[in-house]
Amino acid sequence: MGATQSLYAGDDRLSPWIIEVGKVNLITNLMYSPKSGINFIGLDGTGQSSISQTISLTIGISYILSFNMAAT
Repeated sequence: MGATQSLYAGDDRLSPWIIEVGKVNLITNLMYSPKSGINFIGLDGTGQSSISQTISLTIGISYILSFNMAAT
């Protein structure tokens, strides 16, 4: 019901996210709609994997960071 593409640490196709360790799956799913955007990211369930992103903040300003997560 969609396409899955494996991306490995160092691959820049997930930009601005950085794949730090291991493998992630970039999933385009035609059955479900992501909270935003067009893809889902699946962390590798068989080993370590991590993603990160650097953000710029200004001192004195309040921010709300939120993430959506699902377990399969």
